[in-house]
Amino acid sequence: MRTVYKALTFTYIVYAVGILAYIYTQDPSRVPVYDIGGVSDPTTFMSRAQIHEANAVSRLQYVSFFIFEPLQWIIYFVVLTSGVSGRMKYMTQQMTHVKAFQRILYVIGLLALLFIVHLPINGFYFVIDHLYHLSSQTASSWLGDLLKSFGLDLITQVPLFLGVFWLIKKQPNRWWISIWVLSIPITIFLMFIQPLVVDPIFNTFQPLPDQQLKAEIISLTTKAHIPTDQIYVVNKSKQTNELNAYVTGIGSQTRVVYWDTLLHSMTKGEIVFVTAHEIGHYVLHHIYIGIVVGLLIGYGVLWVFYRLYLWIVQRFKESLHIDGPHDFVALPLLLLLYSVLSFAILPVENAISRTMEHQADQYAMMLTHDKKDAIQSFQMFAKHDLQAVNPPFLVYIFLDDHPTLLQRIDFVAHWKS
Repeated sequence: MRTVYKALTFTYIVYAVGILAYIYTQDPSRVPVYDIGGVSDPTTFMSRAQIHEANAVSRLQYVSFFIFEPLQWIIYFVVLTSGVSGRMKYMTQQMTHVKAFQRILYVIGLLALLFIVHLPINGFYFVIDHLYHLSSQTASSWLGDLLKSFGLDLITQVPLFLGVFWLIKKQPNRWWISIWVLSIPITIFLMFIQPLVVDPIFNTFQPLPDQQLKAEIISLTTKAHIPTDQIYVVNKSKQTNELNAYVTGIGSQTRVVYWDTLLHSMTKGEIVFVTAHEIGHYVLHHIYIGIVVGLLIGYGVLWVFYRLYLWIVQRFKESLHIDGPHDFVALPLLLLLYSVLSFAILPVENAISRTMEHQADQYAMMLTHDKKDAIQSFQMFAKHDLQAVNPPFLVYIFLDDHPTLLQRIDFVAHWKS
């Protein structure tokens, strides 16, 4: 196994050097010749210092993503192959003879171990956000949010993993289909429960105090036939300085939510355009389309997951000390396969998301016919959130679930009503 670890380490280092070379030889602020000096060219709406800062933070974010994702796979692999997973199982057997409790203790222990191992990575992002003024959150608040997330993970993932291994044992040839079927109501339920139950755990939601702006937003929602007058602002400034807004819920529970950072940074016209974009997602049923497409992709991914998992367990169960597919010692293998496959399908998911985001931009233009504020809102995202207007191709397909700011600004600039 030492030879495997050495080869893995060497491969990872070569990969990391390649990623660094690729990212740092690209200029994410570069625009095509025909856009130079135009409204999508950062030199026309950002200072040289802002462009330098946006390039620096963007490159760090790109490199972090491409380096930390495979690092996560290595962590799962090491936990699985080094005997850590087996020793954790042995410890739970010494603590109780009740198999159900053994499984619960094992899952809690593994999640706690992964939380600790990932803490330095989360800390890196915390430092970067503060270094470039993308966050003003205190260390204690940041750690508190991490612990809340860990608590939610325990509440949701312990029964989830116990259920998965139970299905693997009871339905050795069909468990992946059962998981997919069960994921349908769970996905739909979480879509409605998260904004009402989970999000308020981390932030405070209050009715929008600006009555004039509220009246304009309600005018937009009325024009779009959205049955709501619930307009909220959430105190995201406690965690981040970045900008965002969204429409969530269904029927009488529909609500428009603004991050307070957006309200403090954008003009009324820019806020109206951003709202029209989010309304577009609602009117065009993107939430439901996303669920259906996600479930269809999930079906295929689970089939591949099932085949790979069974093959690996059958081929390597002796060296990995796994009793069979239903042995919960194989949980790191489940997490490894899930992470790798999730990464592999990102280009497909992002391409679909970018299509819907473009459709929402089209809807916003049809609703507002306001080129000036639309362009300025995109320029504000670039300046305030330090977003690169034209990221490298690999970043675009693996990281960007929106069209580039270059594409979005050019689209609006050439819009013909």
